[in-house]
Amino acid sequence: MRIIAYDEKYRDDMIFMVLEAKDALGRVPGLNADLLTVRQSYPEAGGMFWLALDEKDRVVGCAGCRPEGEGTGVFLHRLYVKAGCKRRGIGSALLKAAEEWAAGQGKKEMYVHLGTPKEQWFESWAFYPKHGYREYREGYMKKDLTAGDPEDREPPAGETGLSGGVRIQSERLTAEEYIGFLARTDLGSQYPAERFPERIGRLLKSASVSLTARDESGRLNGVLLGLTDFAYWLFVTDLGVARDHERQGIGRRLMRAALDIAGGEKDIAVYLVANERAVPFYEKLGMDKAEDVMRYSRIEWTSFTVK
Repeated sequence: MRIIAYDEKYRDDMIFMVLEAKDALGRVPGLNADLLTVRQSYPEAGGMFWLALDEKDRVVGCAGCRPEGEGTGVFLHRLYVKAGCKRRGIGSALLKAAEEWAAGQGKKEMYVHLGTPKEQWFESWAFYPKHGYREYREGYMKKDLTAGDPEDREPPAGETGLSGGVRIQSERLTAEEYIGFLARTDLGSQYPAERFPERIGRLLKSASVSLTARDESGRLNGVLLGLTDFAYWLFVTDLGVARDHERQGIGRRLMRAALDIAGGEKDIAVYLVANERAVPFYEKLGMDKAEDVMRYSRIEWTSFTVK
């Protein structure tokens, strides 16, 4: 998944996505007038508009923002995510793009108007508080952009800060890039040799949570893959950090982002298989060894290490 500035060639696909998203929420599909004139309503009006595109170059999300009045804030508009692509970090990525753009324009607050009653718009009312937004009057929330994103603040004493501007995002990897990454981590010996490239490809396509950590140059320094029902469980199949980027908080951020995407710690229990070297890391996250897990395995297993 990638976020781009609005491009007119994606207009029809965006409109279809928005109508489909509204229909999935049980609303009569209707189109807001500003979505028919995005360039005039956003960039030419002093704002900005973004699209989220999947690996097939299809629109899976959108969002826009623009100043309204002469204050120091901007309003967020039309944040939609394709119905079948929710809980993959797309909405969070679009929101972050809007916040970073607004802060770069010298704006101090981001405002958003939410639907009422809350029971009919429960997804939005749950989404924005997770990102630092607070209700300041009925139906409206705002965020102080000068405070920064909690993910990017200095960590508490005793924790190592992130370096190199590492960004966590939802992204589908190719088998080639992931295999190359495994050679730079301690994950490279956790798979059997049997049909390895083929099965890695299936894993990457099927994971319901797929997060990456990249530095400013685009270099891949962390990956988390997981399976979740978005209601009760998250099973982390892979969590790896490049050896030269360990102890910089990347693994912690990946785990926190995955839990948020799956549904949050109030609803989601996390399970994983950890090698002995990684146990102290998971214990620092508050995890403990489970005694209620059973296994069935008859697979062929020839040990090897990705190099």
